[in-house]
Amino acid sequence: MFSFAPAQNRLEQRRQLQKQRLQYRVQLQSRQIERVMDAHQVPAHVLGGVVLPDTVQFGLSPQLDAGWEKLKELMADLKCALGVPNISIEKDNGCVQISVSMPQTAPVRLLDVMVMVDEIPARTAVLGLTDGKRPLLLPIGENHILISGVEDAGKTSLLRTIATSLALTARQSQLQQVVIAPIAHQDDGFSRLEPLTVLPHMSAHIAYRLEDSCQLLNWLSAEMENRLELHENTPAILLMIDNVVALIEAGQQAVMEPLISLLQRGAEAGIHLILTTNSPESEWLCAHVKASLPVRIVGKTQDTMQASAASGIGKCGAEFLLGEGDFLLVQDDQAIYFQSAFIGDYDLHMSIKQMYQRFTYSLLARPYLIRPRLESVNVAPIPDSFWVQNDEIRFDTEEG
Repeated sequence: MFSFAPAQNRLEQRRQLQKQRLQYRVQLQSRQIERVMDAHQVPAHVLGGVVLPDTVQFGLSPQLDAGWEKLKELMADLKCALGVPNISIEKDNGCVQISVSMPQTAPVRLLDVMVMVDEIPARTAVLGLTDGKRPLLLPIGENHILISGVEDAGKTSLLRTIATSLALTARQSQLQQVVIAPIAHQDDGFSRLEPLTVLPHMSAHIAYRLEDSCQLLNWLSAEMENRLELHENTPAILLMIDNVVALIEAGQQAVMEPLISLLQRGAEAGIHLILTTNSPESEWLCAHVKASLPVRIVGKTQDTMQASAASGIGKCGAEFLLGEGDFLLVQDDQAIYFQSAFIGDYDLHMSIKQMYQRFTYSLLARPYLIRPRLESVNVAPIPDSFWVQNDEIRFDTEEG
């Protein structure tokens, strides 16, 4: 769970978060660099480095005369391991430096927004910041939600944000999560939702294939019927389906039957749905289905007609949104503009590690599949090894 400071200590908490974020990123990148070196049998260790405004320079151990040429051939693997577009390797006076570009900072970061709130109730998602720079929260459990928008509206990133913010503020005994993401619409067979697999709240692996998706939907439908019979509705289960129209088109009635059943009666059993789509005007999302999705989150749309289909209200102006996280929350005929919060891979990795360190979880509901181990996320505590010299932030690794 996420810890919150009193309002008077909030500024200091944000400063500590920035420092922790930087330390965690640099330490993790140091180990990723060393793993690439080990995989290619290059005798190199990261000794320390310097943090600059747009890059981080990692200094490597000097025993690289024999592996220097081989090191230059590892650029592609290093970029892939670090998840960055640009890397440079230089040799100066016998010292080797790897310069790694820093990603452009998201306009709104999830962890920063969460620090701004005194207390976030359980099963309440953090969406982002309103035009007035106020955190926007949305309780999960009152109504099902439809998120619409064009390809680059930021729908999948918003799902990541919602899932992570809920996991940071709710125990597993209160909330569990299930994710379906049709594989046909992923470039490499996976999606940006894949890191959510290791959240302790996940009741199943992310379903990419149609067969797995149908099995999950049928399992949740059976769970719903069992809960209704027993008058149970806890723990809450959140089902997130990315690009629901693509899933329906692929599975048709095999998808529609359990999906409609969950939309109509799931909330009563504590099962809540968040669906995303590029095509809110699709005939598959008929009026009967949309009636079960009273909360709408609308990103940039193609035109006025699509904006109306997405929001359920006229002249909402969604066709003029900027995309990339610029959204409109429509609920009870009220519209609120907001910039969605973003959580990058390093912040997500750090948050997941803290979740596993803080609690020993016991799974209360029957899992559909065994969750994966978190071996890749278990990293040692980061030492306080940062200092300022000549107006530059410098650091040492544990080995250095």
